[in-house]
Order: sequence, then C-alpha cells, then structure tokens
Amino acid sequence: MIVAGLAVNSVAAAAFAVGGALLAVVSAHFFGVESALIASGLQGFSPVLTAVALGTVFYRPSIRVAAFAALGTVVAVVAQSALTVALAPMALPPLSFPFDLVAWIFFGSKSRLGARKS
Repeated sequence: MIVAGLAVNSVAAAAFAVGGALLAVVSAHFFGVESALIASGLQGFSPVLTAVALGTVFYRPSIRVAAFAALGTVVAVVAQSALTVALAPMALPPLSFPFDLVAWIFFGSKSRLGARKS
C-alpha cells in the first residue's frame, strides 16, 4: 500500500523505494546482519527513506542520481547497523537517525548531480 501511495504521487519515488528496499536487504545480508532484523524490516526503513530522498526529492532522477542513491542506500544500511549496536547499551532504537545522518552527509555534492531548484 505504501508503494502504491508513492506511485500515485511519483512513479519514480515508488521505483526508488522498491529498489532501495531490495538493495537494503541484499546489502544487509552481505554485511552479515541478523536475519531476524532484516525480516522484521528494521534494516530497511532508513535505507528506503535514503533511496527515495536522494533519488527523487533532492535530485532530479537520472542514471547518475540512481547510482548516487544506491551508494547512499548501502551507507544507510551500514549506519543503521552501527547505530543499532552503538545505542543498544542505552536501550535506545536508532529510529530515523541513520537516514538523517546519511542524508546530511550526501548533501555536500548537491550542485554536481543536478539538484532541484528551490
């Protein structure tokens, strides 16, 4: 239903969401994340937000932007895992902090990738 809702507004956003989800699952398995975390969706939330934001919200969709969003998605998987481990002793969930962190890191190259004009 979420992908359908995204597609109503933007087919590109829906495509980046699906692509980001698939890449997040593959990346999480590659990096050895516990299957229970992947199956519960905890490893996909921030990476999908990152894929949609970098792919359609802050940049015009293109091949370069898709590669950039894919890189951001993989970095978000790593950030999600690292923050989950770092915050575990305090019993705090990372929530959307990995997305926020990765999005701000990737804002630096905004002018080079065809940023949207405000």
